[in-house]
Amino acid sequence: MSLPTPVRIRIVAPLHRPEEVPDLARAGADEIYCGYLPPDWISRYGDWDGLSRRQGTVANLSFPDQLRRTARACAELGMGSALALNVRFTEAQIPSVLDIALLWESAGGTSVVVSCPNLLLALDRSGSRLQRHLSLLANCANSAAIRLFLPLGVSRFVLPRELTIAEMARIAAVEPGLEYEAMSYHDKCTFVDGLCGFYHDTVQAVETDLPADFDASDPSLPCVERIDPGYEGHGCGIAFASSQGAPFTFGTRSSTPGCAVCDVAALADAGVTFLKIGGRGLPLAEKIRAIRRLRDAADRRESSTAGRAAPIPPQDPSRKGCREGRCYYGTDR
Repeated sequence: MSLPTPVRIRIVAPLHRPEEVPDLARAGADEIYCGYLPPDWISRYGDWDGLSRRQGTVANLSFPDQLRRTARACAELGMGSALALNVRFTEAQIPSVLDIALLWESAGGTSVVVSCPNLLLALDRSGSRLQRHLSLLANCANSAAIRLFLPLGVSRFVLPRELTIAEMARIAAVEPGLEYEAMSYHDKCTFVDGLCGFYHDTVQAVETDLPADFDASDPSLPCVERIDPGYEGHGCGIAFASSQGAPFTFGTRSSTPGCAVCDVAALADAGVTFLKIGGRGLPLAEKIRAIRRLRDAADRRESSTAGRAAPIPPQDPSRKGCREGRCYYGTDR
């Protein structure tokens, strides 16, 4: 009996210049994603992260011609191409954002990364055929949240990094037939994934706003277990209790970019077959290095699944101590 064909693990790479497309493809990327921050948006709203959670022009395309060249280069190489429009927008901004999405579609782009329900509704009303990927910023952390977004045309879900691989597997098992993606390289603090504007505040400020009769022992309240009740720093520095009993913090353990190379096989087995690389504004060499490491791990997993011997991965001397708080989903969580 022949073994089943292994599911291909696809790598989604960041881009900030159209000229990067061929190099990213040669390194092993299957898709790219990019941001867009045009001068007219900057003149109205400034150059902060108001379109794609990356401020300034270093990490974003700036002109329609760049969108067209990027989409065309991807199409010629058979690569998917996504435009990140992944923050939440005001009602007044939606028409402008929709125009950008439709410009991307007319240029040949294949998908958009979105977290704003109003933008998803606007895409529906416009008749757009762009594929819709739900951004990390939506913090879609369970199957109920996925079912909420399915009627809005979302076909791929980028799962937040605070989930364990076992939790991702349970989500994929409840809602099969969808595409699941996970951050796998160069992303920073876990709270950036979608909780920064919610939890990234001082604990003292949060507690000041609690009602006078607040009861921390009430199990119905969304409390976190903090090791130091007197802590007054940022939320991503709160000490949490892990299942192993050793305290950890999101911020200090993951503020240095890490990766999920060691967990590629486990992610794929869980149903997460799209591996996303952060760092749109990074030098091209850094992006290529991340792609190659993930591609190597993915190829080894696919060879093993197909019954072929998987070579032992080479040691990477630049990743010394990569288990010291830099592993996104591994045993040191």
